[in-house]
Amino acid sequence: MTGVFRLPVLQRSFHWSPATESAPYWWRPCADAVWPVETVDQVAVEAEQVRVFAGRVVRPAGVHFIELLTNHGHTCRYRLRCHLKDRFKAARNRLWLTTPYFLPDAGTQRDLCRAASDGVDVRVLVPGKNDVPFVQWASRATYSRLLAAGIRIFEYQPRVLHAKTLIVDDDWSTVGSANLDYRSLFINYELTLAADCQSLNTALATIFEIDLNESIEVQREPWLRRPLSARMAEFIGWSARHWL
Repeated sequence: MTGVFRLPVLQRSFHWSPATESAPYWWRPCADAVWPVETVDQVAVEAEQVRVFAGRVVRPAGVHFIELLTNHGHTCRYRLRCHLKDRFKAARNRLWLTTPYFLPDAGTQRDLCRAASDGVDVRVLVPGKNDVPFVQWASRATYSRLLAAGIRIFEYQPRVLHAKTLIVDDDWSTVGSANLDYRSLFINYELTLAADCQSLNTALATIFEIDLNESIEVQREPWLRRPLSARMAEFIGWSARHWL
């Protein structure tokens, strides 16, 4: 069975804004565009092989590194997980993460907390409205630990957030199909574009900041006073995290 993964056509100029969206528009996917058209066209994921068959990955001017990452590899069994660990460790200024399904394993939580303790501006953007309620319950089970470490968490309000991006410092970024959850990191076949490119990083950061303006930040003190029913829902969701 072959699944086809398409990166959006990425333009040379960034022009997306919520005001230009057609209504009704209930989903907020990855933004339409931040890369030259010839960079990535179409890729197929078949079993454990990834091959570019209707286009190619090239390195445009200003791009120091570009790679299509699967979540399985030969040098590291869980390649995407290893890549994220390395990028979290390398972050010096900012680490901005957007994901619809935020179910980080204990190691990933530890890496994020360590980055925050080192003075990195760690922000996590997740949906305020999730199409899978159990996922939101499980996601919120991680909030207390992350907030205590100084990580800022935002819940996006207008639509169902479905973007999956990572912005590290002023140059590194990723965009692709993988969530930050157990299934994406350890089970599913995913594909992520990782690039050391300032223009891509800047464009994704602009989108991130626009989304923050339509989000509610989770504050630690009110969060600690949430009702018992919410805590019970979090426990149920977290217990089922490997199946979500």
